[in-house]
Amino acid sequence: MPPRPTPLQLLAAGLWLLVALASAAWAELPGLGTKEPPVAQTEGGEAAPPSPEMLEQALTATREQLQSFQALLEATPAQQFGATDEEAAQKMVLLDRQARAYDHHILALRELAEMRLANQDLAAKMAGWEGFGIAPPYPLSLLDELRDSIGAQNILIKKDRILQSFAQQDLDRARQTLKEAQQRRRQVAELLEKPALAGDQLRQEWLDDLARLAEASAQAEILSAGARQKMTEMALALHNDKLAFLERQLRVANATPAVFSQAELEKKLAAVATEQQQLEAEQLRVGRESSLGQERLQQARQELQRARAAAVGQAEIEQLQETLELRQAQSDNLALKAEFYKIRDVVLRYEKSIWGERYRVVRGVDSAELEKLAERLQGAQRRAEEYRSYLDSSLKLAQNLALNQRQRLADLGPGAAAREPVQQQLDNYVERSDFLLKALGTVDDILRLQNHLIDEVQERRQQTSGEQQLQGTAARAWELVRRSWSYELFVVEDTILVNGQAVTKERPVTIGKVAVALAILVVGLWLVFLIRDRVRGLAARFLKLEVGTAVLVEKILTALVVIAVFVFALITVKIPLTIFAFMGGALAIGVGFGAQNLINNFISGMILLFERPIKVGDVIEVDGNRGRVIEIGARCSQVRRFDGFDMLVPNSEFLQKSVINLTLADELIRLKVRVGVAYGSPTREVVQIMSEAMAEHGRILKQPEPVVLFEDFGDSALIFSAYFWAQVSPSYDYRIIESDYRHMLDHRFGEAGIVMAFPQLDVHLDRATPVRRAERGAEKSGSPPGTGPSV
Repeated sequence: MPPRPTPLQLLAAGLWLLVALASAAWAELPGLGTKEPPVAQTEGGEAAPPSPEMLEQALTATREQLQSFQALLEATPAQQFGATDEEAAQKMVLLDRQARAYDHHILALRELAEMRLANQDLAAKMAGWEGFGIAPPYPLSLLDELRDSIGAQNILIKKDRILQSFAQQDLDRARQTLKEAQQRRRQVAELLEKPALAGDQLRQEWLDDLARLAEASAQAEILSAGARQKMTEMALALHNDKLAFLERQLRVANATPAVFSQAELEKKLAAVATEQQQLEAEQLRVGRESSLGQERLQQARQELQRARAAAVGQAEIEQLQETLELRQAQSDNLALKAEFYKIRDVVLRYEKSIWGERYRVVRGVDSAELEKLAERLQGAQRRAEEYRSYLDSSLKLAQNLALNQRQRLADLGPGAAAREPVQQQLDNYVERSDFLLKALGTVDDILRLQNHLIDEVQERRQQTSGEQQLQGTAARAWELVRRSWSYELFVVEDTILVNGQAVTKERPVTIGKVAVALAILVVGLWLVFLIRDRVRGLAARFLKLEVGTAVLVEKILTALVVIAVFVFALITVKIPLTIFAFMGGALAIGVGFGAQNLINNFISGMILLFERPIKVGDVIEVDGNRGRVIEIGARCSQVRRFDGFDMLVPNSEFLQKSVINLTLADELIRLKVRVGVAYGSPTREVVQIMSEAMAEHGRILKQPEPVVLFEDFGDSALIFSAYFWAQVSPSYDYRIIESDYRHMLDHRFGEAGIVMAFPQLDVHLDRATPVRRAERGAEKSGSPPGTGPSV
């Protein structure tokens, strides 16, 4: 047995019944009641999609309700049925939005039905497609048609994604509107409970009806946006499937090389030639019209100037100003046409070249040619895109000007006197817009044709084998090297004689010329340094020259040959010698800041070679270092000391400092050997022994005569010095003579009983003064020395 309802439940049921009866009675009033949309509710509170028939009925009912409510407002003030003017206008807006939502929903459902049929047709077509119906290879026109279809599908897919985004935004907005309407309805329900409205039945019913209408309108918009979103999703899927099918067909068509015969090429070129002839006729016509337009423009400008000078009325001046602006706009139109026709002529020539390149690509070209063509096409595509952007901006400007003229025309009214020039100006801007639209279409056509060629190049590049790709890479690398080789660094003016007249000609200095000149210079210098030692030997042997003179000859010949090689290198690559005038400033700055010492040493070396104060083989002394000159170079000279070490002395040091040249005039040098004997030795006997030893030495010269001198009474010995002359040769160390002579003296002094002294020191003690000794304790205590007890 079911439980009995409580009194509270019975009261709630009664209230609900009263509200339902009141709402039904209110809905029966003409133009005031609001019928709920014929939709069901989903679990989430959103409306489920109704059928098209239900939507048609709801649309008809909503439009009738809108018309009846509008008629009621015209006959009755809104306050008589409990509403304000703003609330009445709001209801009309809600009814209109609801009607538009029904209308869009119906269109979306119809398009959904068409999409389902189109999907079925496409699926059947894809399942039953077995080929193009003709045997391969396929004509190039078939590939162009497939590429154009693929481009169209890509545009449709892009449009579908934009529409899908709009539908999603509308759906989100409608959901938010529904949420706000539901909140408003709950607020109205609470508002109706207040005592202030308890006795105003019309006001209560009006607010409740308006809240219900807002909620119903939002639900209708949600259903409409959901249907449009589903329609765009299905359209996007359909177009993606079509795109995949077209790409599959294009892959099949590209499996074999396309057919593009010579006859088809000539047909295409003939069509372009016909269009060029028509374009020439249009250019002549526009040229004549442009000249006439310029005359009219000048005439209008002169009339305006005369009117201003004559101080006529303001109305006449304004009319003349309008005429001048019209003539200016017409002249601008003609100038724009003339400019476009010139560019159109260039485009037609480019179209011819594209057809020729397509014919070459279809016939087959190597990988290197494909790479070059792809590079050229990229640059051409950038230029075409830039020109299209320019035309698009010009079109927008013309459309804005036409819009302004339409607004002026609307503001003037039908019977205004100035209406005719404004209408002419409007027609002029409309003509300009139409012409720019055609120009954009022309540019789009050439871009489409160019994209076909780009696609064909990319397909051929993908079909090339690994070996061909490697060959293409090598060809591109070689092309890069060739371009770099011909890269122009700068230009030098050269004066040449032509028929007895001096003509100034510019000669480029490229990387290749510089590289060849450097190669010639390097090889020439290598040969010079390879044979220069032989030149020195030959000069010394056959010309009977001294070593220093031979070195001088070698240096001079080397410098001359280097200069000759340098000039030969420049002449060979056709670099004029006037390049030094171009480089003079930089060279002077370099010498002034960084090459002072280098130039100084080089010039010093030349002076040494010509004046010959120091020659190769001379024994010199520099900064206390004695040695033999081995070589005099361009920057520094090599001096080998007698201990075997080599010194590199800058050439300028020989001219700026005091240098001792022991063999400047001849190869004789005077040597000195000092010896000390003990005090008490017979001095005459010592002199005799030393003189006999010098006489017996084979390398001590008799002339000049050697001499022995008793020089000093030393601290520990009697000092004697032997002075003698010897001849120096590059292969013999003069110190050996001194060493041998000392051996002889030691032997002879030993036989004669003469003692060679050694350092001695005599210490004498004075007994009269006692010696004091410091105690150790004093040292430990820190007492100063000498303060301790004496001994």
